Amino acid sequence: MKVRFFFLGTGILLMTLVLLQWSNPESVRGADATTPDDCRRHVIDRMSIIHDEYRSRIFGARENEEGDFEVLTGGLASQTGTGIMETKARLTSELVWPAVESYRILRCRTNAICLAMKQSFDVNAGTSLTIKQLGCAEQTIDSYPSCSFVDTGFLPTDRMGLEAECSGMSESSLSAEKAVLKLAFAYDSGYRSMLQTAGIIDWLQGDFPDRVLTPIRDMVNMLGKLHEIPCFIGQCDRPDTSKIIVPLDGF
Repeated sequence: MKVRFFFLGTGILLMTLVLLQWSNPESVRGADATTPDDCRRHVIDRMSIIHDEYRSRIFGARENEEGDFEVLTGGLASQTGTGIMETKARLTSELVWPAVESYRILRCRTNAICLAMKQSFDVNAGTSLTIKQLGCAEQTIDSYPSCSFVDTGFLPTDRMGLEAECSGMSESSLSAEKAVLKLAFAYDSGYRSMLQTAGIIDWLQGDFPDRVLTPIRDMVNMLGKLHEIPCFIGQCDRPDTSKIIVPLDGF
C-alpha cells in the first residue's frame, strides 16, 4: 500500500511540474530563444538606419573627426554626400521631385520592415521574404532571425502587440519626416528667393549702369553731334561759296 501511494504521489508531482512548464512560455522558449524585446530592438535598429540614410540624402553627410559619416541633422550614414537641399544654382521647385521621390522610398522601406517582421514570425531564420506594396518596387529580403518565433511558444498577444507597435512607430516616423520636409522647403524657398532678390539689387547697382546706362549716354552724345556731319540728312543744300577766296594763280 505504501509503495502504491509512493508511485501515485510521484506521478502527481511530475504531472504538476510538466503543467507548470507549459503554462509558463518563458520556460519553453529557453535562454537562447528569441524574445519580443529582441525583435523590437531589431526593428528599431532597422528603422533608425533607414531614417539616417534618408536624412543624408536630403540634408547631406560629412566625415567627422572620428572618421564616421555624420548626417548634418544627426545620425550616421554609410557614406558622405551632398544633400538635395544643398544643391546650388537651382530653384526650389526643381528640388521638389527628388525630395518627394526620396520620401516615397523612405515610406516603402519603412513599411517593408513591419511586413518583414510579420512574415518572419512563422518562418525559420534565413528564409527569403518577398515584400509587395502598392506604389513600391518589389523587395526580396532575408527574414529577421530575432523575430522568428517558430516552436518558441509565443502567445498570439505577443505577435499582435509587436505588429501594432511597429505600425505605430512607422506612422509616427513618416508623419514627422513629412512635417520636417515641409518646413525645410518653406525655409529653402524663402532663402533662395532672398538670394535672387539680393543678386538683382547688386546687378542694378554694379553691372547695370556700366552695361545699360553708359551705352545710352554715349548714344545721346552722338545724336547731339550729328549736325556736324555734312549731308547727314537725305535733302542736302549746296554749301555757300560766296565768301570763298579763290587762290591766285601762280606766276
